[in-house]
Amino acid sequence: MKRKRVVCGFGLGLLLLGTGYVSAQSPNIVIIYADDLGYGEVKALNPERCKLETPAIDSLARDGMVFTDGHSSSAVCTPSRYSMLTGRYSWRSKLQKGVLNPWGENLLNPERITMPELVRTKGYLTAAIGKWHLGWDWQKRDGSYVFDEPVRGGPVDHGYDYYFGPDVPDFPPFAWIENDRLTAMPTENSKPDPRGGRGGPLVPGWDPEAMLSTMAGKAADYFDERASDKNPFFLYFGLTSPHTPIVPSKAWQGKSGMGAYCDFVLETDHTVGQVLQALEKSGLDQNTLVFFSSDNGCSSGPSKSIKLAKELGHYTSGKLRGHKGSNFEGGTRVPFIVRWPGVVPAGSVCDQMVCQIDYMATVADVLGIEMPASAGVDSISFLPLLKEPQAAPPRETLILHNYYGEFALRDGPYKLILAPGNGQGFGGGPSDAEAIQRGDPMVQLYNLGDDVAETTNLANIHPERVQLMTEKLVSSVARGRTTPGKPLRNDAEIDLYKKHLHKGK
Repeated sequence: MKRKRVVCGFGLGLLLLGTGYVSAQSPNIVIIYADDLGYGEVKALNPERCKLETPAIDSLARDGMVFTDGHSSSAVCTPSRYSMLTGRYSWRSKLQKGVLNPWGENLLNPERITMPELVRTKGYLTAAIGKWHLGWDWQKRDGSYVFDEPVRGGPVDHGYDYYFGPDVPDFPPFAWIENDRLTAMPTENSKPDPRGGRGGPLVPGWDPEAMLSTMAGKAADYFDERASDKNPFFLYFGLTSPHTPIVPSKAWQGKSGMGAYCDFVLETDHTVGQVLQALEKSGLDQNTLVFFSSDNGCSSGPSKSIKLAKELGHYTSGKLRGHKGSNFEGGTRVPFIVRWPGVVPAGSVCDQMVCQIDYMATVADVLGIEMPASAGVDSISFLPLLKEPQAAPPRETLILHNYYGEFALRDGPYKLILAPGNGQGFGGGPSDAEAIQRGDPMVQLYNLGDDVAETTNLANIHPERVQLMTEKLVSSVARGRTTPGKPLRNDAEIDLYKKHLHKGK
């Protein structure tokens, strides 16, 4: 897709309020969040090496702004969602690596302000539909989980007026949760699903192939309700795809000619289209700010990404190295698109570094909200870029985290990885042990401006830059925040180097 880089002001009808820009009619806000969708799986972002057609997501790119250096804060699910919702790096929480496991307790401190709680102060209605994966406070009775009572700790306890979703598509219980209750009792017990689901309590007749269409229908109903009551709203729509289980519905099976995973990507795009069409049908689209992104890169195992690249020329990470789980760019550089009719110039591109952790400060800026000192402590507004894509970069540094909890720091075009490899190899090798065995430096330094594919480690050539960036990272971790303000405490002791992973074979 041929795209333009533009410099333009905001449209008419915008009022300057404090440091933020707010329309005379406050915009609705919709976040569409894909699950394991790689940068290279969107045709508009990877036209030469993406063999799939993604017309719905492409339409967002055509009508909005593409951020070519947009990131999730982590290379895996739970941490990315935590950071997006709170504007705080996930490694400041008690979760230091990996993701929450099935039945994992709620990760969110009730005293920590979330993005939906923030917009509520401006009279917004808030809803979450789809994947949650930030934990619940499941109760037990006689050694078994309780399903016939409210389950606390979920979305409605952290700023959402309404929730509907399956929590995590491959975790038990396999049931719909509405607000804080299961809609039906999981009276059966399933075995692990060969398509990528764990076993456990299951509602009779549970159909994972119906998840996407059911959630899209709920979003359409929500838009209709908001069109009737005229209240501004904030909707988080968490897709369950193309994450495991790989379950394209019958209408999409075989559509790609490239296997079930690629069929599922096509259905993911179709679901995005259903949500956008429902928004338009309700008459709300012209006053709605839409963010589209993914929680991390493509998962190389379920996608069979290496086979797709070698045999079909389909590159799920585009030109980037690595996949989900990795501190290489393919783990965290993700599709990142913003559409806001009349405000964000259509067909525009911004090359500045931004992150989903910045959604919170950006939304606050849009609505003219002054955030409390303890809220969004790592979130930096990129609203100026929506006004002028060539504006000065809002953030100089960005801290990233892989599946194993290993740290990386972006500082302008440079990227420092505090590990010789990539943990134990999930998301792209070499593993740390393999890197040590072959004599690689104990850290990695890349200049993404010249080497976005991260082929040349400059750590031994520029030790002074390694030292400077390491000092910046140490300082950012110690202060408990990266925004101006009083230093704060992290929720856990931070192990910067993860040396237990760096043992040679």
